[in-house]
Amino acid sequence: MVCGLINALKLIQPIKDKYPGITYADLFQLASAMAIEEAGGPKIPMKYGRVDVTVAEQCPPEGRLPDAGPRDLAEHLREVFYRMGLDDKEIVALSGAHTLGRARPDRSGWGKPETKYTKDGPGEPGGQSWTVEWLKWL
Repeated sequence: MVCGLINALKLIQPIKDKYPGITYADLFQLASAMAIEEAGGPKIPMKYGRVDVTVAEQCPPEGRLPDAGPRDLAEHLREVFYRMGLDDKEIVALSGAHTLGRARPDRSGWGKPETKYTKDGPGEPGGQSWTVEWLKWL
């Protein structure tokens, strides 16, 4: 499990325990969609059926994503996430979840430990938000 997901896992574990038939992959997708909706964004319809990986060889290599460089950002995101089995809608949901979330240097190697906007949470305090109004859907 990637370090940055451990805290998210702690939040969804009670749901997983109560409903063991749902995969972690579907729970993370559901949590992302709900975060977007709670921030005032659109309701994202859920499609269930994602599978969890069972061995390390099924995971992409650890580490930061490659730099997008001067190429088209949408194509870069597709190149990275298509090989993980995500479609365009799932890439947008994941990107939105990362926008609403925060970067933490101890997890991704990027960002500040905290800023004046993130020092008091909500959720786990700290990290660097991407925008000043990081909990508002724009």
